[in-house]
Amino acid sequence: MPEATTALNSKGVGYTYYQLMEKNQHQIAQVDGLTGEEQTYGELLQRSIGAAVAMESEGLKPGDFISICSLNHLDVGVPYLASLFTGAICAAVEPTMLAQEVVHLLNQVEPKIIFVGREAVETIRKAVEDLTTKPLVVVFGKSGKYPSFSEFIARPTKGFAPRVPVDVNETALVLFSSGTTGRPKAICHSHKSMLADYEYIIGKSFSSIAGFATPYWVSYHAIQHMCIIHGLRKIVYPRFDVSNPWRIFDFKIDLVMVNPLQALSFLAHEPPDGVDFQNLKYMAFGGNDISKEQILRLRSRFPLTKVVNMYGQTELFGGPFLYPFHTNSWDLTIKYPTCVGIIKDTVSWKVVDIETGQTLGPNQQGELLLKTERQFKGYHNRDSSDAFDHEGWLRTGDLFYYNEEMCFFVVNRMKESFKFQAHHIIPSEIEHVLLSHPAIAKAVVLGLPHETENNHPMAVIQLHPKGPRVSEEEIVRYVEQRVADKNRLRAGVKFVRAIPLTVTDKVNRFKLREMIINCSI
Repeated sequence: MPEATTALNSKGVGYTYYQLMEKNQHQIAQVDGLTGEEQTYGELLQRSIGAAVAMESEGLKPGDFISICSLNHLDVGVPYLASLFTGAICAAVEPTMLAQEVVHLLNQVEPKIIFVGREAVETIRKAVEDLTTKPLVVVFGKSGKYPSFSEFIARPTKGFAPRVPVDVNETALVLFSSGTTGRPKAICHSHKSMLADYEYIIGKSFSSIAGFATPYWVSYHAIQHMCIIHGLRKIVYPRFDVSNPWRIFDFKIDLVMVNPLQALSFLAHEPPDGVDFQNLKYMAFGGNDISKEQILRLRSRFPLTKVVNMYGQTELFGGPFLYPFHTNSWDLTIKYPTCVGIIKDTVSWKVVDIETGQTLGPNQQGELLLKTERQFKGYHNRDSSDAFDHEGWLRTGDLFYYNEEMCFFVVNRMKESFKFQAHHIIPSEIEHVLLSHPAIAKAVVLGLPHETENNHPMAVIQLHPKGPRVSEEEIVRYVEQRVADKNRLRAGVKFVRAIPLTVTDKVNRFKLREMIINCSI
């Protein structure tokens, strides 16, 4: 593996952040995008210290877990920073999840404290009933049942110092996988993976970034990391409003990182009179598929902005490619709009045939394998061998090819899961619901391509030969009543006499998808 170009701070992420926030204490760290309220790095640091002291007062020890379940606001990242200061580990969940989804994730890490937004209090109340351990629940705002966050952090902080890890390979952060090969797993990032090569984290030429992702997403932590490392200002919004995307330009921002659905909303809505987006230097998007034509339309909409495609995954704290903000990579992005960049010189890589494992050359499609100091260390309390090959290469699970100019292109996801908007859809979760219906013998859920929302879930169903009669509408309604909104069967239902299988008696999803697209079923 090539050596990192940045000297690693052996005192860890928390100590590094503490020093930089102290150094930049008079600079604006965050602005509430809805109210305009500002917070300096010094104020953010003091609230984070207060939370750290409170955590220790509640008995939290290094290696213990906390969780966050909230939309964005100025305090949402404070428990995360406090966990880094104390040696605790943050493992956040998404506030739009159902209670049973939260239970599956949090039972893997058994948090001692959960910090909850008011919009998710009822979800967490239900989830706590089924957790193997009963955490303290702290609410951002007022709650008649649980202590408020403001009360929680109101502690004397004199003499506090951030903990220095014994080893930079200690886990500093846990993020949950998308569950592409089963149920979601807890991905462990170390101090080393978070701090290695941070010079490649863009930010030196920026001053203000808009942030929409919650702490459940790796993009939240990458943006937070970038802001603290470079002393940038973050404009914080509870969520991205696709019905009013131009609102983000109420503030001067020079970088926005969004998913393609959010980016495309700028095409669906004309800019209001007087909106000023001339200051926007870069718009970067990743996570979903986006076409060349859509990228070119966005570049036309933002003629003074570098509109670029990016690639990353939760197992990597920072992508393996030079961001297209670097001159050479940007030139290639102009030439090849769907390119995700050129590989970093600190990353070892190869593209291999998915059947033979043979290393492939230019313009040949295969799985991208990586070795980098920014890759995760393994899953929490779970075997991680399936994430790596026999030589220790990280398997991305994604099909790539590169051309003669070493520009990389994502072809497709190898895994069974797919995305609807920015949400990972796990087919097995919907399939379990379908199989609970008395009329259904077998069920397969696939993602059908959608122009703006990436994929819509469709169910392919084999009925019991002697079971009750059932219509497509009944099944769609049956599922809708039992799943989160993201898992609704937006592409409908197909009935088949027999679901195609491989020679090993596994569902042949590739063939099934082809049959649907070709209208042969």
